[in-house]
Amino acid sequence: MAVVGVATLTAVETAPPDTIWRRHRRRVGLGRSEYDQYFDGAEAATALTIGTPLRLDTPHGLAALRAETGFRPPQSYRYLSPLDPEALHAAVGQLS
Repeated sequence: MAVVGVATLTAVETAPPDTIWRRHRRRVGLGRSEYDQYFDGAEAATALTIGTPLRLDTPHGLAALRAETGFRPPQSYRYLSPLDPEALHAAVGQLS
């Protein structure tokens, strides 16, 4: 329950699940049966490609982020907003 790193979103691709699997299977981090179970019945899947990942020296705890700024992340990623803590913006600045 902490922000442990930042990365740059480099590509977004939406296609039928079989197409996404063929193009990205070596990088999805799970086996075909798990992938198929997750997308069972779905007409489309979206692949997010990230680049320049950076692990933060000090994780930013979710409780503190919420208390300071009302930070409400989704389960896995979200775009930074101007209201987010300066420490996160500074970390993103290190990606350039």
